[in-house]
Amino acid sequence: MVMKTMMKMMMIMMMILDLDPAQTSKPSNRPRLNGGRPNDRPLWRRRTRTSRTERIRRNKQRTGRKKPKINPPRESGEVADRRIIFNIFIFRKKNSFKMSQRNSSAVSRLKMDYMRLKKDPVPYIVAEPLPSNLLEWHYIVKGPGDSPYEGGQYHGKLVFPAEFPFKPPSIYMITPNGRFKTDTRLCLSISDYHPDTWNPAWSVSTILTGLLSFMLETTPTLGSIETTEREKKKFAYRSLEFNLKSKVFKDLFPDLKREAEDEIVRRNLLQSQQTVVPDESVSERSAGMPGFVSFFLNLGGIAALALLVNYVLQTLELEQ
Repeated sequence: MVMKTMMKMMMIMMMILDLDPAQTSKPSNRPRLNGGRPNDRPLWRRRTRTSRTERIRRNKQRTGRKKPKINPPRESGEVADRRIIFNIFIFRKKNSFKMSQRNSSAVSRLKMDYMRLKKDPVPYIVAEPLPSNLLEWHYIVKGPGDSPYEGGQYHGKLVFPAEFPFKPPSIYMITPNGRFKTDTRLCLSISDYHPDTWNPAWSVSTILTGLLSFMLETTPTLGSIETTEREKKKFAYRSLEFNLKSKVFKDLFPDLKREAEDEIVRRNLLQSQQTVVPDESVSERSAGMPGFVSFFLNLGGIAALALLVNYVLQTLELEQ
């Protein structure tokens, strides 16, 4: 009984699921659906809903043509240019929003450092940020009087990251000085070469003071060079003329620009006076020299005459 019941249940399931081998082996006479394919699959494998792509394909087959593409009306050249500029502005504004959020902390900190630097200036150091970019500062280090850099003015720059004060800046020296390479990142404990030794409490004044103290030393580092004191003094003498060629120096430091121009004028006047004095001394000496020179000329003439007479007498004796 159990076996008969199970056989009946299996037959019923095969009829429901359409698994009759006699029917599946022969081609089906049922109507063709789904784009001409025979719908002879079992019920459990039939698709009850067609996908969107299938519906689009069917619609194309029915219509036999594609939907016409409607082009938007063309804009005049001026309107199109305005639209392009507007889109670029919106794109930059969206991209710069995140940058502005990151830069806000750095800019606010640098503003505070600038106010402190103006209120309490550091000896031998002047610094100004670029008006167009507060993350780039330019500085001038004046050579101390008891060093080979005396009289020199050394122009450089600090490039702060957007994560300042949590990350250190890059330090560059622009004016030739005999201590550091120009336009090269300097490897110092206060620069971005050593972020592990950086302290967020350090300000711009601290950075520039450390740079000056390291400049007066002779410790070698990446970006430094070795020169003699005489060469350093030559670089200090030429630093004023070098800085006057820089537009950034003249725009950011107008007072130092005037000082450099006045110093160059004073040097030129001093050189012109020094060139006139030796000419006068030479003329005075030449006026007093003829008596002394004539005495030596007379002695030389007498000696030459004696030698000539001696030579003639010797030749006469030989002939005899």
